[in-house]
Amino acid sequence: IPTEEGRRRVVVEWMRPVRDRGDWRCDWTIHWPGWDAERKYAFGVDSTQALLLAMAMVGAVLKDAEATWLDSRELGLPPIGGRNPSPEVAE
Repeated sequence: IPTEEGRRRVVVEWMRPVRDRGDWRCDWTIHWPGWDAERKYAFGVDSTQALLLAMAMVGAVLKDAEATWLDSRELGLPPIGGRNPSPEVAE
């Protein structure tokens, strides 16, 4: 993420999805440089959906923080709602 001192590394962890109240929950943590870690979770109807939603949530938070990956604002994470902002149609 950009800071007044330059760019700083952010570490993200996604935990293995677990059963929770009949659904699946995937916990995630963002370790911000110099701040407390942000810990949240996403629920899904199965483990894959829980993980994808957790990844999309992290992507939204990082985009708001103007994070980059490989010098690009495209972070390589699934978008919220499963929609690609610039979809390519495969034939």
